[in-house]
Amino acid sequence: MAAGSPETDDLDWKSELPPAKGLSQTDFPKDVAAMANSGGGVIVYGVTEWQKAATGRVDVGEFDEAYERSLRSAAITAISPPVFGLAVQALGDEGRRAVVVVVPASVDGPHMIYRNEYFGA
Repeated sequence: MAAGSPETDDLDWKSELPPAKGLSQTDFPKDVAAMANSGGGVIVYGVTEWQKAATGRVDVGEFDEAYERSLRSAAITAISPPVFGLAVQALGDEGRRAVVVVVPASVDGPHMIYRNEYFGA
């Protein structure tokens, strides 16, 4: 990642991972659904940004197999139709860890999210 690299429709910078508890109530399902609807893309956690351009790296903290499962589960249970096939990869060592989520393009769209009484695309 080069500093100053801008976000695009298929690339989204995030500084921190969403909380594992209540993941379906965060922006994660919305971000995954939007990318699946628009041809797929990549969400990178552990990147600071300013005006939608990458400015540096930050550690996302502990990331284990259970957390990875919760990301995959949210893409299936909080989105309709479900988004299958997320590729999730932790990069870097402890203290400088980033997590990359690759969202596949989907032919099953439009994918919608449900959050309490809210229903959206």
